[in-house]
Amino acid sequence: MNKIIFLFSILALTVSCGGSNDSNNETVTTPEQISKQEKQETEIEKRIADTDLQDKLDVMNSLYFTKEDGSSLEVKDFLDKSGNILKVEEKYVDKEKDSYGTNLFYIRNGKKYASKERFEEKDGKNAFFVERVTFYDDKEQVATTKIRKADFEENLDAVPLEITKSVDCSIKRAMDALNQEGDFETRFQGFVNSNNTNYIVVGPSGSDQYNSALMLQYNSTTTNNLMRNQEASIGKKLDLEFQKMVDDNGFEFQVLLTLKVVK
Repeated sequence: MNKIIFLFSILALTVSCGGSNDSNNETVTTPEQISKQEKQETEIEKRIADTDLQDKLDVMNSLYFTKEDGSSLEVKDFLDKSGNILKVEEKYVDKEKDSYGTNLFYIRNGKKYASKERFEEKDGKNAFFVERVTFYDDKEQVATTKIRKADFEENLDAVPLEITKSVDCSIKRAMDALNQEGDFETRFQGFVNSNNTNYIVVGPSGSDQYNSALMLQYNSTTTNNLMRNQEASIGKKLDLEFQKMVDDNGFEFQVLLTLKVVK
């Protein structure tokens, strides 16, 4: 597995993204600081727009992870021709919190300079959509956070963004999914058969964890050994490579390419 690694600060997070918790820190700014900040934000917004318009970026996918309760998570990296990450897209469904959304992270020189969250939020019986945009300084500390809300997601762009309290949207979960680490570690969890097709299931050890299933196109020495010793092999760390594919009916699935047991 080729890991995606870049420098980013994860030690001074204000709150995690995809929720409504805010920091209570308030600072007083001068007119000169405001003018400089607005100029920087305009430059960042242009950089974000330029990145979003690029249609020839290389795309690297994480595995598609699910939980038994229906929660899911999938991440994509968008890279330039030199292999530099320009954008990370994290899509999730959180059944426990009864929410879903997309987090976008914009990267320059290995550092996060902006994040954009879109998620559903509920107020009693009423649901509405939120977009929260955060700009970061050169040290990846929050410079400004803005927010807007609408009854329907397609109406968000028509609502002006307003300054709100600082929120640092963490990229750690997305990078863990891409690198198959932490909550997205690829340990052997068994085989399943569906419609005469075998799948290998991987994920962290323990209950209520994210898992991912990959189609076996053929049996290798490693998969044969795991099949013969399934019970004894549960929990073994696996190093794997895979490919996303789409069949003639538009069904997307993951195909296992290479597999080895990590000693």
